[in-house]
Amino acid sequence: IKMKPEALLKTKHAQSETISTLTSSLHSLQSTQSSNLLRLSTLRTSISALHTSIQATHSALAHWTARCCALQAELEKLRGEERDKTAAVLTLAAEAQRMSKDGGEAGAMVAERNEIAGKVYDMWRE
Repeated sequence: IKMKPEALLKTKHAQSETISTLTSSLHSLQSTQSSNLLRLSTLRTSISALHTSIQATHSALAHWTARCCALQAELEKLRGEERDKTAAVLTLAAEAQRMSKDGGEAGAMVAERNEIAGKVYDMWRE
């Protein structure tokens, strides 16, 4: 197949433009790839930082959970002590009431003894 020189020149020019377009596209793709690699690297760094932050948060959460459990145990201990103190106070109040009653009876006995002693003294004096 023979082509005229003008047609060959047009074909050569079209091929040159195609090569130029493909070269430009290749450079654009390389630039995009480079940009994407940079973004990927940034994302990896961000993911790593986020992972570190999650680990720190998990560790802090475990610490505070343990602290809350310890405080809950201490609260239960204090509540138990408070119940014991309340029971002791009620026992002492009952004992004080019984002693007050017994003391009143003892006071009456002392008054009666003093009255008898006074009568005996009066009789002795006479």
